[in-house]
Amino acid sequence: MFEIIGRKHVQPMRIGIQIFYTMKKNYSFLTVIILLCLSPQLQAQNRITWDGSESNYWDNVDNWDLGRTPTKDDTVIVPSKSVSSNNLLIDSDGETYHLIVESNGFFSIRSDRTLEIYGDLTLEASNSQMNAFGGGGGSIASSSTGLILHGDLVNKGTMSFNVNTFFIFYGSSITNTGSITSIYRTPHSDTKYSIVGVPMTGITSAVFGEIVYGYDESAAYNPTGDEGLGRFNLVASGTSMTPGAGVFSSGTADVEMTGVPVFGDQTFSLSYTDQGTSAEEPYEGFNLVANPYMAAIDVTELFSENSAVIEEAIWLWDDGGTDDVTRRTNADYLIVNALGAVGSGDSTSDNSSNWDGYLNIGQGFFVKALSDADGSNLTFTDNMIVAGNNVENSFFRKTTDRNIVKIAISDGNRFKQTIVGLSPNASKEKDHAFDAQHISANKDLQLYSYLDNNRYAIQGLPLINEKLRVKLGYDLSEQGNYAIRIDEESLSEHYDIILEDLQEQRSHYFANGSYSFYSEAGNDQQRFELVLMPKAVLSTPHLGNDLSVFQTQDGIEFLLSNQYSGNSRGLIYNLSGKQLMQLDDMVFSNGKTSCAISSRLSQIVIIKLITEDKMYITKFPFKN
Repeated sequence: MFEIIGRKHVQPMRIGIQIFYTMKKNYSFLTVIILLCLSPQLQAQNRITWDGSESNYWDNVDNWDLGRTPTKDDTVIVPSKSVSSNNLLIDSDGETYHLIVESNGFFSIRSDRTLEIYGDLTLEASNSQMNAFGGGGGSIASSSTGLILHGDLVNKGTMSFNVNTFFIFYGSSITNTGSITSIYRTPHSDTKYSIVGVPMTGITSAVFGEIVYGYDESAAYNPTGDEGLGRFNLVASGTSMTPGAGVFSSGTADVEMTGVPVFGDQTFSLSYTDQGTSAEEPYEGFNLVANPYMAAIDVTELFSENSAVIEEAIWLWDDGGTDDVTRRTNADYLIVNALGAVGSGDSTSDNSSNWDGYLNIGQGFFVKALSDADGSNLTFTDNMIVAGNNVENSFFRKTTDRNIVKIAISDGNRFKQTIVGLSPNASKEKDHAFDAQHISANKDLQLYSYLDNNRYAIQGLPLINEKLRVKLGYDLSEQGNYAIRIDEESLSEHYDIILEDLQEQRSHYFANGSYSFYSEAGNDQQRFELVLMPKAVLSTPHLGNDLSVFQTQDGIEFLLSNQYSGNSRGLIYNLSGKQLMQLDDMVFSNGKTSCAISSRLSQIVIIKLITEDKMYITKFPFKN
């Protein structure tokens, strides 16, 4: 098979013209000198040849005919194994301009090492070889093992990229009459499902085994019926695979394919089908896609490039099933956006901890097209590609810190999470960058928040100095005892995080631990609200003159100019910020309430009054 794949690429060349004009006494002449200032890509002159006279190692100067290791201005020659004493092993990060592997020549890239070639790579003969598989007796390579090629590739030999390795190609063309093989590893070697894709052309569905399903967004979701299973269609064995498209595959384990690596911009045509009913609307626009490159991509760059056509979230599949012939439900998605990742788990695992912002080689996922994006392209670009970040045991990864609170509902064995996060760029309305829809057909155990009566797995709110309320919902298939807890948070330094039980009329501060409750079975249960209350004291300026405080014979009287009626509580601090007392269960009527104080406070204090919709802070001088 002979394949040439190319894209527009022009080697930069600078041409400078200097004109010297000299006037002499009896004559004049004009000298025109045209200087060709070639770019560094065209200047590589030094040929340095591997002889391996001392060892296998690239970084040993005695293994090179020039008595030094290669630089980015050199052309490296890897001769036949019969000529060199030892095969070349890239044992430290290396760089060169050109690299030529002659007939019967061989080089490999060791675990945790990267070779960067600024010019071209040529494997001259059918028995020329290159491997990225790690050292140490053939151990699996780490995520930092790979090849970065800026120039063109001419391959007449064999190139192999094992599990966890990457190949980043920035050149203009690949000419391949040999073989290029890539292997990546999915989470499941048993019968569970993974979403997968191909980073090469010339690949069929056969590489994924016998059980492969595609996804048809245009079919009705049928939320009261099969809940999306009608969108899955069995893919015939041998069907040609398109880079950028995703499929579900059962028991995939290691995926090995031989073809031509994809490079440059890749596009996937998005579908958004209006089914014409409000019940279908939350499920419209979901497209199954996959990372098309032989390297990981940064999901934030994916969002940035495609913010005009998709919601800035992805839905990753984590299968808990064991049946290799039954299509799974939509219960096991790990949902990710700019605020973090939420998932599910049992007493020993939490799949949301497996996310760090990168999509591995072959990783498939769902995106949700915007309602006006039908027929538009989802675009993958070189800017998304990153070296490394392809560890085989993390087909999806964990998040970095955000201004979030991640809470979970648990029955003691299983749990389900939701996130509420704060950002200065978020609003109280739907934000494509911060709000990620909750999708699940499994009603056994679910937790979510509401926005405009729609369910969200992740909800973003503005980072503002006022009380924020978020309505929560949950689904239970069985009655029993449950708990709501915090799994992760980065807000407690500045906010009280409170769970309000509307059924029991109780407020629970998560600083005191999880909240236990009994519940009947049922869906869309709206018993709880999450409350985020700013708790800054000395760092918070006086929030207006609406509050007046008076010292009475046995306590304090509060007056609010807005004639507020309702519940409140108060906190009193000294000027160093230490809390002196807490005033609970104060009830305002027409802007007035009073509270008895058992001990006298002969000092200036900070009083924080918290009502149902606002917070007031003021200084007050207590007297004996």
